[in-house]
Amino acid sequence: MTGINQRLESKPIFTAQSYLRYQGDKFNSRFDANCYIHITRKLDTHDLGRGRGKDDEAENDTLISALSQLPRGALVIGIESDGLFMPSEQREIAAHIPEAQLVLIPSPDGHDGFLLEFEVINEHIVDFLKKKLPSIYEGDVAPPFEGAGEFGIKKTSTFGEAEADVDVTRW
Repeated sequence: MTGINQRLESKPIFTAQSYLRYQGDKFNSRFDANCYIHITRKLDTHDLGRGRGKDDEAENDTLISALSQLPRGALVIGIESDGLFMPSEQREIAAHIPEAQLVLIPSPDGHDGFLLEFEVINEHIVDFLKKKLPSIYEGDVAPPFEGAGEFGIKKTSTFGEAEADVDVTRW
């Protein structure tokens, strides 16, 4: 006769459980909880229009005024299914920055789309930069920088995040 403890211990670990455990462990090893709390608070309280308008000016007018003062021709990129930074908000931002270009990228992955659609996002950014800064993109390609060969795909990942044995902040 088997006891309940033996039956519970012999339960299989499903692929989804293993995947979630792996992602959770990876997240815990990369992020300090206090840092995450501070970043979240900063994102929640950030207001582009704060301190830029008149006291009697409506909040939306302050935002529009602040956006209209940004440099001309910004590139605004959004993910069509993003529920955190919604396409309607990206449209509003682009509408009020002079000569802004709006790109909405189709993706079924919601807010994670900006991480998963990195190749498409990169194409749009490179095209934008080639138009804005053509002199930088003309001529021969610069020789590789020191340590360039150390960064690359080390393993496959469901989410495509880069893995490197070098400090990526020292590129």
